[in-house]
Amino acid sequence: MRLCIAVGLIVSTAPLLAADFTPAARKFLDNNCAECHNEDVQKGGLRVDQLSLAKPDRDQFNQLVHLFDRVQSGEMPPKKADQPSPAARSEFLKELHVSLNNAERLVASDDSGRSSVRRMNRTEYESSLRDLLALPLLRVKEMLPEDGQQFGFDKVGGGLDISHIQLAKYLQTADIAVNQANAKVATPPPSKVWRESATMQNSAHGAVVVKCGVPINGREMAPGLDMYVAGNPETDYGNSFRAASFKGDAESFVVLTSVLGHHQPEGIQIDRFNPPVGGWYRVRFSIWSLHWNRDKVEPAKRGMVKVYRSLGKPYFKDERGRWQATPLPKDQLARSWMENVEFYGEGEATHVVRASLKGQPIGYFDAPSMKPTKHEIKIWLNPGERISFHAMTLPAGSVVTGSVEGRGVLDYEGPGIAYDWFEVEGPLIDQWPPESKRRMFGVPAKERADHRKLLCDFATRAFRHPVSEAELTSVFAIVDEQIKRGVSWEQAMLAGCKAILCAPDFLIIGLESGVPKPSAKEPVRLGDYALASRLSFFLWNSVPDAELLELAGKGELSQPKILRSQVERMMADGRSERFVEHFLDEWLELKKIDFTTPDPNLYPEYDPWLHDSMLAETRATFQRMLTGNLGVRELIASDTVVINQRLAELYGIHDVIGAKLREIKVPAGNPRGGFLTQAAVLKVTANGTVTSPTLRGVWIAERLLGIPRQPPPPNIPAIEPDSTGAVTIRQIIEKHRADASCASCHAKMDPPGLALESFDVIGGWRDHYRLSGQPKKVRQGKVMVDEPTIEVINSAAVRPRAKLRTGGEVDASGELADGRKFADISELRTLLLADEDALARNLVRQLLIYSTGAGIRFADREAIEAIIARTKSSHHGLRSIIQEVVASELFQIK
Repeated sequence: MRLCIAVGLIVSTAPLLAADFTPAARKFLDNNCAECHNEDVQKGGLRVDQLSLAKPDRDQFNQLVHLFDRVQSGEMPPKKADQPSPAARSEFLKELHVSLNNAERLVASDDSGRSSVRRMNRTEYESSLRDLLALPLLRVKEMLPEDGQQFGFDKVGGGLDISHIQLAKYLQTADIAVNQANAKVATPPPSKVWRESATMQNSAHGAVVVKCGVPINGREMAPGLDMYVAGNPETDYGNSFRAASFKGDAESFVVLTSVLGHHQPEGIQIDRFNPPVGGWYRVRFSIWSLHWNRDKVEPAKRGMVKVYRSLGKPYFKDERGRWQATPLPKDQLARSWMENVEFYGEGEATHVVRASLKGQPIGYFDAPSMKPTKHEIKIWLNPGERISFHAMTLPAGSVVTGSVEGRGVLDYEGPGIAYDWFEVEGPLIDQWPPESKRRMFGVPAKERADHRKLLCDFATRAFRHPVSEAELTSVFAIVDEQIKRGVSWEQAMLAGCKAILCAPDFLIIGLESGVPKPSAKEPVRLGDYALASRLSFFLWNSVPDAELLELAGKGELSQPKILRSQVERMMADGRSERFVEHFLDEWLELKKIDFTTPDPNLYPEYDPWLHDSMLAETRATFQRMLTGNLGVRELIASDTVVINQRLAELYGIHDVIGAKLREIKVPAGNPRGGFLTQAAVLKVTANGTVTSPTLRGVWIAERLLGIPRQPPPPNIPAIEPDSTGAVTIRQIIEKHRADASCASCHAKMDPPGLALESFDVIGGWRDHYRLSGQPKKVRQGKVMVDEPTIEVINSAAVRPRAKLRTGGEVDASGELADGRKFADISELRTLLLADEDALARNLVRQLLIYSTGAGIRFADREAIEAIIARTKSSHHGLRSIIQEVVASELFQIK
């Protein structure tokens, strides 16, 4: 019954009952709007002569709201037309506002409120399983179908349907989760300390084979490195190569490239340790950086990287019958390039290593020059899982020659990172059975036979309200049937827990206080259990904890002081990081960062460290706003940025060394600060080749200013930038806007995006556009000259230095729809910051959609304005806004 209700509640399309326009309002429409919106002329698809407040359907109601907004903003009538008096405009808006509010409240009563019950999205489902089963790194989200969206979020009921495919996937993921939570041994495994040198790892030996690594003792190459020519260079030179192997022991292992061949893209791994059971482990390792000089170690200083050719003909066989090449009288320099000394100088370098698990970053760690540095990670590992270490600041390509005429690492001078040893301690056990098993089977052991009580306790946490035995009769039947068939009690209990994790009361949010009942008189307030769920899925993306459920059980959670203190507690909890990450993924569309990959020929400086740093910066900036209750102006402009070395290089900010994100003051004249100019935002608003002012402008309007985009007219092609540079993006836009049906919308959308044209597809500053193709000579008068180019430097790229063609000069100026002009991003910021309330209004709307799972209605506007008024004294601080959102009636009603 509940499931049918849950998936069947949608917004009613029944006619709205309200009074029609008064004669004065109809006269206002006839005098000011009918000329452009009548039977013959219907600009924007609107006819005011057919609008009625008496019986508008949903489409007509939306048109009336659009009419209200345009008249209120001054867009209607257009500036060139005769304008109504301020008094007439105000009176019309006042009447229309009251009528729209009344009409929408009728709809709210008809469909049981502004929000419907909804199912969990897959992010919430994974987080809930993690918390319920004490499995902090459970990974099942990607096994579930992708969720639909409405109003820009995957938390709105209308986009979260339930299909038989999803139910089958829920069964599959629940089975994986409960089995992972079930410790299969009766006694705790011993906690041990495993430690080995990095050289002993299989991945290190693989790096030797592909000539990307070298074992060392002290500061010199360790004995035992053997090299010879594989194949027959005299008869089959093309298939012959320099082979290498290492037999011996060494104190440390040096890697010379970030990618250790095609089979080891993640670098060195701890591959000789296998976790005996799933659990917490403490991983320690020692790393440092250096400059490798053919057979010895030197301090890690930036400078020239060199690859030599030291061997040649004739080829001969050694005493072991293996082919060798003859040493040349003098080593030849095969190739060389300078590291990025232009930005960093030639001082000591600190390199950076990324630790990852199954491709997901765990952390970034500094490797200082010649100073072995110990790092530690506490992480949950399952049997078979390996931690990988990827050198982020070393060249990505094969820098060491594998040809017959080279001696591999003995013919290379360049940067390297040394790994001394790896150590793993664990599993770290403070109790047995582990908490994950206790969550299902309870303790002490004498209660194990009472499966009904255990299942009721588990269901209470999963369903987020007290559960009686009568509610679990179907689950008990499953367990009893399993036991009758001879299945062990433990396996039968797992089947019961799995059934609970696939039940509607777990999957559907909003049923915690019973099925909501409509009321024609006033909005239906959430019961305390439903309020606890709404709050926890807002700030933790997961089920309520014991404290929230206890307060809900006492009927105290809805008390304003207690509710406010719980919001503070939850924002201070580590689980609030889920809110930061997921809210930004949805609101700012950060989840689209991998939808396109920058063209490596145009943007060779884009690398994994930059990708991860982009996301980390935006999340850390939002967290800083949340922790410090900073105002909404930080969205547009800020005096500080939160960056690391990789972002500092992209942003042109000096003296930021190392992997750690830190808050620093923006240098004078630098355009950074605020979300607008963050690399993550600039990347998700571009494709991998070119930028579009229209797409970026739409993003700013929708995501930061709260101005919804209007659907384009039919049969109008999209704006496509010209990557060849033959036609500028400004020329393309002007041609597009020449069409009258496109002009009004593009006057709003394009200008903010034009200000961002100074930033390329990965967020770097540019004065000229990059063009595809190889640089060539062009005619200039009577002579041929090299066409304009720029040199891109990235020591971690396949091409450390690349010359790229450049085209026309960037013009970042524009004019907003209201006539205000700007010359660049700095002036646009000033214009946007003139109305902080507008920024706050949008953020409140976004948070309300995210937290309640419902779109914003016209009748919600008064409540939103009240929130804005209450947060004005803090300049609309983010923490204050969240508190007021939770305290608002919109959050606490159905």
